[in-house]
Amino acid sequence: MEDRSRALGVTAMAAAAFLWSIAGLFIKLIDWHPLTISGVRSLIAVLVILAWLKRLRLHWSFPQMAASVSSAATMILFVSANKLTTSSNAIILQYIGPLFTAILGSWILKERARVEQRTCSARPAIASRSLRPCGDDRSGAGLR
Repeated sequence: MEDRSRALGVTAMAAAAFLWSIAGLFIKLIDWHPLTISGVRSLIAVLVILAWLKRLRLHWSFPQMAASVSSAATMILFVSANKLTTSSNAIILQYIGPLFTAILGSWILKERARVEQRTCSARPAIASRSLRPCGDDRSGAGLR
């Protein structure tokens, strides 16, 4: 039974990775407004979640509502970034998001980095490489 459960988990992760990888392609191909695409994606997500949970429990607590608003803003901004610029730019912004969170958390909230965060010395290198345009045209215009 454990092997079946593991295989199901690996299959689900592979399916999620595949669907996420083609998200940018379909956002580019579908000629809809970014808010419409975000709404349809959210509707599909709600239907899948309801099918899985069978019963939705909303507590209307501050953490639940803040997470909902943050998730909606992330979806809308990701789809808008994909529509308005190249998919690679949107992916780079998502990729370095945790770096900005760590920097702003230490600066604004005065948080101290935990041991596992301090050992991640590759973050500055990742950020510098991610922010540098690719190709000969350094303006980034050739990336479209």
